[in-house]
Amino acid sequence: MSGTGDYQADTAGLKQTILAIGDTAETPKKLLARFDGAVQNYDPWKGEDDDLHGQLKLQENQQNETVRGVLGGIGGVLSGLQSAVLESLTSIQNVQRDVQERIHDGRSNGDGGDNGGHGKR
Repeated sequence: MSGTGDYQADTAGLKQTILAIGDTAETPKKLLARFDGAVQNYDPWKGEDDDLHGQLKLQENQQNETVRGVLGGIGGVLSGLQSAVLESLTSIQNVQRDVQERIHDGRSNGDGGDNGGHGKR
């Protein structure tokens, strides 16, 4: 908002924000890949067919799916946020374009851009 009370959208700032959110939305995907790699590395530690393996496997699977779900959810939220900001930017740009066209049409249909004689001819 400017000092005159009108609102000026920062479309350049919104574009930067969209890109930044997109970059941030990639982080959960990278974390998930690292997590899955780590799971593969420690999976053999608990054995394969002994009592410890049987006790830990179900709990481990539940915990791993929880981690995957949380990371997927965070990625989904960020992607949704990026889409919402993009939709807002598009809406702002459409309004700006419409206003500029109406101003242009108004000037084109006027009497050459002077003050119009305050309604008198």
